[in-house]
Amino acid sequence: MRYRIVILLLMFCFLPLVVAQEPQRLEVEISGMSCKFCVRSVEKNLLKLEGIKETTVNLDEGIARIVMSPGKQGDVKKIKELIINSGFTPGNVRIIKSAK
Repeated sequence: MRYRIVILLLMFCFLPLVVAQEPQRLEVEISGMSCKFCVRSVEKNLLKLEGIKETTVNLDEGIARIVMSPGKQGDVKKIKELIINSGFTPGNVRIIKSAK
């Protein structure tokens, strides 16, 4: 009985830490895209990476905006490799701070 109480107390102590994690947001500059098919190709391939929850690529700005699942960190090297393998050139990567 005591063990159950201890486990429940621990769960309630650590649950807010797990729930409160926010997704990491990245912006990656991409050059070489010329059409909506290029955009779709990059988006589709980025979503294959583990931990990427959402991505949007803006052709006019040449920027991919990536949202990582809470608790996941973006592997910039893998993201850049994927963009290169898609036939485009990655540029600077920025971590976007969430507004709290």
